[in-house]
Amino acid sequence: MIQVRCATNSDIDSIMAVVKSAQEYLKNQGINQWQDGYPNREAIETDVNTAEAYVLDDNGKIAGYFAIYTENEPVYDYLEGGEWLSDTRNHAAMHRVCISGNYRGQGLAHMIYTYATERAEALGRDSLRVDTHHDNKIMRHMAESHGFVACGSVYYPGNLKRIAFEKLLK
Repeated sequence: MIQVRCATNSDIDSIMAVVKSAQEYLKNQGINQWQDGYPNREAIETDVNTAEAYVLDDNGKIAGYFAIYTENEPVYDYLEGGEWLSDTRNHAAMHRVCISGNYRGQGLAHMIYTYATERAEALGRDSLRVDTHHDNKIMRHMAESHGFVACGSVYYPGNLKRIAFEKLLK
């Protein structure tokens, strides 16, 4: 049975294999997301050491990965073409959602979205935010099917434009 648990430093090699699988999947879908070496090992190590980093554990095999950030993210300070549903900084953000190719199509992304929403609520957050590449129709659908609303676009360093979603929790 697949369980969500906190990621540890000993999981990083396995997480990187999941990330690589997700990068290949996006490439094969013609989506220019994560094709520049990101997320890299340093980003995952930072997640594990400073955020709430999680894995989907299938009896010791890592089936998926995601992180929840509760600190203010400067990238969310400017939203182009819309507005956030909440004007509070009391939000969480979900990042680096990825599923291993060996587990794709089993509904694990739904498990991640459900867990992240429940965790953000448990942390007392007013909302949960997530962003993705405009061409990543799967992630866009996942967000919308879990009650997230497209609010506009954010930009990461290097002028990387991402569609941003928010879900009110209270």
